[in-house]
Amino acid sequence: MSGILKLKQFIDKQPYDRNNLQRAYAATLSGMSVYRAARVYQVPESTLRDRTRQNVSIDCHYEANTLFTEDEERKSVDHIVYMADIRYGHSLMDIQYMAWDYAMSLHKPVKAKNI
Repeated sequence: MSGILKLKQFIDKQPYDRNNLQRAYAATLSGMSVYRAARVYQVPESTLRDRTRQNVSIDCHYEANTLFTEDEERKSVDHIVYMADIRYGHSLMDIQYMAWDYAMSLHKPVKAKNI
């Protein structure tokens, strides 16, 4: 699978319903397999498995702190995809540097870059 497709899948991934996670967890307690419950209730299998193995609390809610607004992030992604389309791909380090540089140009609070 190409890097562009992976990037688009990551961007298009929709969050799951937290209530469905609760339902799926309850179903596993009643004997349903984690695999089946994840499919039936449309939640990530690894997320449900972490809850059933008690590696993560069922009440845990992960919400990433974001530095960029959706519009700012969309502009960055569009640029990266455009560059890949014209056969000028970026390495992970290139993308990290571009994100840091972009954040600095927008006067966002970022840590000093060790280059």
